[in-house]
Amino acid sequence: MALPCTPLARVFAPGRPTGRLSCALLSGGLLALAGRPWGLGWLAWLALVPLLAALEREGRPLAAAGQAALVALAPAFVVYEAIGPFLPAGAAALAVAATLPFALAAMLAPRLRRLLGPAGLALAFPLLWVAAEALPGQDRLLGNFASPLFAVGYSQAGLPTMQLARLGGVEAVSLAVLAANALVATALQRRARWPILALAGLAAAVAATALTGPGGSLGALRSPRWRPGSAREAGAPPPARRDAITVRLVQEALPDAAYAAAAMLPEARDALVRRFVHDSLRPSGARAALTVWPEGALPGPLPVTGTTGLEPLLTGLGPTLAGAPARTADGIANAAFAWRAGTLRHVYDKRRLAPITEDGLVRGSRLGLTDLAGVRVAPLICFEAAFPGLARQAARSGAQLLAVLTNDAFGRFLGTPLQHLRVARFRAVETGLPLAFASNAGPSAVIDGRGRVLARTPAGRPATITATPRLATGPTPYLRWGDWPGTIALAGAALLALACGAIGGRARS
Repeated sequence: MALPCTPLARVFAPGRPTGRLSCALLSGGLLALAGRPWGLGWLAWLALVPLLAALEREGRPLAAAGQAALVALAPAFVVYEAIGPFLPAGAAALAVAATLPFALAAMLAPRLRRLLGPAGLALAFPLLWVAAEALPGQDRLLGNFASPLFAVGYSQAGLPTMQLARLGGVEAVSLAVLAANALVATALQRRARWPILALAGLAAAVAATALTGPGGSLGALRSPRWRPGSAREAGAPPPARRDAITVRLVQEALPDAAYAAAAMLPEARDALVRRFVHDSLRPSGARAALTVWPEGALPGPLPVTGTTGLEPLLTGLGPTLAGAPARTADGIANAAFAWRAGTLRHVYDKRRLAPITEDGLVRGSRLGLTDLAGVRVAPLICFEAAFPGLARQAARSGAQLLAVLTNDAFGRFLGTPLQHLRVARFRAVETGLPLAFASNAGPSAVIDGRGRVLARTPAGRPATITATPRLATGPTPYLRWGDWPGTIALAGAALLALACGAIGGRARS
């Protein structure tokens, strides 16, 4: 009598071509579930085991490439879904093109199995996959279309594994998750004890990292020749000495039409600014040390020098950072303005413009560090939260607080706002700095230096929140060493490719 599970076992049997295809589809589905903000990030620790089982049995490079491409479609569609409302065909084309590095990495699988054996293939897999994740984020290859959002590590937001980002960025988290997949696959295929012991050691390392605060032993792993703020801009005063700051975020959840009307009609402009000011002073006129408004909150474009005409409307407001379009000498920029001591001053122009939707804007060229409420604040605008290097540069230049100003209203019916918030949490962990995430449509959140959400607004509704995060007590290893896992992965993948080409045989490339 056949067992009830026999048909299912045949469907996913890696020894058959259809079984290998089913394994790839299963890995893609698990990776898609883990990558969504649904609390299923733990699935990533097993998601790629079926793909590894398929690659261990696959002898055709093109078939292996197709299987990996199917799996990579899951994170690719997550990355480019924000472009979907504006350019559906373009988003689909970009998602398909983004699977190419993963397909090329998987083409090495038959040769690697011949070179290293089945167990060696599984152990080389994490390097190859992390290298494929790192390639789409390279500016020199893709320019304005570069997007470093393909890391499996982003699925670990809110899990103890996220703390590994303090050591080497989100790619360090990816490397740990992929190593766990490789060890599980090796243990299942070879039935050996050493993968289980190695997996237990990896879990212990993750737990030790999670239990160590930013100012603990791991935070002390830094070069004595470098300290935070040693790369400050010339003439900048040293950061203030304080332990915490009270931050207030104002979320009005207004449609884009309201901002368009405010840019054209003086009455609508005044009403919009007064609404932000009123909600910033609640309750009972109480003030936070620093108030942050989202991207484009001030109607514009505003001049970058002189008065803007909005100063009388901001009277009574404490130190505030707000997004607004700015009229520069070269054109319109997506910018940030700071209100302090009765003056509204232009402080920053967005440096990483979103592809397609911001093609006509002027790109900024410098850091926007500004002192507000005795704290050095570094603004990042919208898509810039996806680039770890920008947050790292700000932290190394003396920033004490990161402020992400965004408007994700266009994706309120997609997963974009929640995905954006998850990505921003990694910037806080990597730098050890608190982060204020101000979104027009929500969710907005105040995040501490370990990536924990101290306060958060609901999505799609007007709300105001206040929280007091502690400032960083010491630099993280990531600030000193940067994205070293990605560099090692790219170098390792290149060496493996050369080794595969040197062994001769068919499909030499």
